[in-house]
Amino acid sequence: MIRLRKLVWLLAIVLFGVAPAAAQAPEDDTPRGIFDTQTQQKASSNTRTRKRTKVPQRPPIPAAPAEPLAKPAGREKVTALRFCVMSRGRETPAGYDVGRNLTKLEKPKDGKPYGLTDPQGNFREGDILYLLFEVSKPGYLYVVNLGSDDKTRTLIYPDPGQSAAVVPETPVMIGALRIDPPPGVDRLTVLFSPDRITGFEDPTANLTQVLAAELNRRQYKTISQEEVYLPSRETLALYFANRGDLLKAEIDIKHVR
Repeated sequence: MIRLRKLVWLLAIVLFGVAPAAAQAPEDDTPRGIFDTQTQQKASSNTRTRKRTKVPQRPPIPAAPAEPLAKPAGREKVTALRFCVMSRGRETPAGYDVGRNLTKLEKPKDGKPYGLTDPQGNFREGDILYLLFEVSKPGYLYVVNLGSDDKTRTLIYPDPGQSAAVVPETPVMIGALRIDPPPGVDRLTVLFSPDRITGFEDPTANLTQVLAAELNRRQYKTISQEEVYLPSRETLALYFANRGDLLKAEIDIKHVR
């Protein structure tokens, strides 16, 4: 079994071309692999990472007045986020309204099994999904969805009246969610912040305006986007990283009839 220290170096060489001779570089100068000492995770057998081949393109969001940005004090740390999808097949709940996209359902109580699936694959209408996020440091997580109609924008995490606070080593599960028509792409914008974004917690707020204002107010970035996959090339997760305390991840949920 490979020890954690050797595994960290192996992933650094594969992901970022870091040679062992660079051992004297400050540990927090560059993002590290998903299974490392920062995220406190260990690699399962036969997993690899690679650069994402396609980065989702977003429709423009109306600009909000920018505010002066405070310069961070001292050296910035790395923030990381991992995203997985769990699928449970298809079902049609009684009394379900099909007029929304990725609508949250009650958690199932029938004990049906579900498992990890390719988060970048094509899903079908009626599929039941769970979205899983895991962060590398304490903070607040917000997930905004733009439906496949390119009009309906909803906050799918946190639930109304619930806290957005998240901590490492405690994956956040969102769902169950059901894929609804029209076919196309549901576009998730995920923001991680060290403090609350109160605009998202106001149920009467316009989500498009809140999102635009937040993206103009502070510098959300992603400097590393990786896929976690098996030797079979089956993608199991997406991994995002950024220097500093703010992180933005853009994820597409593609679905057909």
